Amino acid sequence: MEFSCNSELFFQAITQVGRAISNQNTIDALNNFYIELYENKLTLRGYNLTLGIESSIPIDDCTVCGRVLIRAKTLHDVVRHFDNETLFFKCDSNHMLTLKSDRFSFDLRGQSCDNYPVFPSMDNGTQFNLAYSLAKDSLSQALFAASSDETQDILSGVLFKHETGQLMAVGADGFRLALKQVVADTPDFYTILPARSMQEFIKLIAKHDKSDTVAITITEHQAQFVFKNTVLVTRVMQGMFPDYNKIKPTTFEYSFQVSKRKLQGSCERASIISAEANDVVSFRFHAEGIHLTAKANALGKFEEMVQATSVEYAQTPLTLSFNIRMVLDGLRAIESDDVIIAFNSAETPCLMTPASDESFTYIVMPVRVASSAVQEPVPS
Repeated sequence: MEFSCNSELFFQAITQVGRAISNQNTIDALNNFYIELYENKLTLRGYNLTLGIESSIPIDDCTVCGRVLIRAKTLHDVVRHFDNETLFFKCDSNHMLTLKSDRFSFDLRGQSCDNYPVFPSMDNGTQFNLAYSLAKDSLSQALFAASSDETQDILSGVLFKHETGQLMAVGADGFRLALKQVVADTPDFYTILPARSMQEFIKLIAKHDKSDTVAITITEHQAQFVFKNTVLVTRVMQGMFPDYNKIKPTTFEYSFQVSKRKLQGSCERASIISAEANDVVSFRFHAEGIHLTAKANALGKFEEMVQATSVEYAQTPLTLSFNIRMVLDGLRAIESDDVIIAFNSAETPCLMTPASDESFTYIVMPVRVASSAVQEPVPS
């Protein structure tokens, strides 16, 4: 294998595919970059059996085709030391890869690709195109609520589906739930995608033009996302996602509309004190608005009043306690000047929605603070 290409372009490609290389691979071949040159196209792959990323680079001066595995960390560390210059690559029959520029060179010991698992490819399944902005917004506004604990199985994934003209993404971790739904013209489908895979997908498309599109293929066991010169494949999770319609309240005894900016600022200030008190902050809802209180024996106390522009409640003022980190996550996901907070009691789910947009819904459970402030999970 012999070719040359720009070092910066090559580094960007291996950085992308390196996101799919795990530090805990039990198969040694998966600790490597897969590099293949064929018909003037250089293909780079990273794979961990759950997530795979492939990136391609056109090569003008393809001299000798071939393929090799090179230790991922070593190649990454080597290439980042080249400074936007032409890199010359040559790999011999013993899998020794030479990288050189006009200034210096490296010889890296590679290995055969024979033990590298087959990279998934999908020709069948439900296929459709989505604008980058639609794919990014729908998934990212649900991802943050998914569980980071992979032992929670389905809750460590994101429900991604289309039905009755609505594209929906749902994330939940047992204590909160985020739902994003938008109108989209795609075939109907239902899949649960690993949250970690989708986090990498969001990072990959974050800097692309919003007008570009991503080609998506959904099958029973895999999902594929193709955008420009990059392919991301991920296994899909088997099972059924909890019925979020059973969790979402439809009527409310209490409803408060407040400035998102003011409430978020108050929550951020409260979090300074609550960090020493299990992140629990008290919210007192009354006729004037919301009174926030945070206390910690080691630090002190915080209080602030956030005025409401609209207040509706059928009973007396009520105090709820929340994990402030979860409240802040929901506020940061809301793209609206005002936010509506609605609930029925101190023990039932609390709804947070943008005042000007019905496409996003965030549900968070209050914390029970009678004893140790251990949060109760959202009923499913």
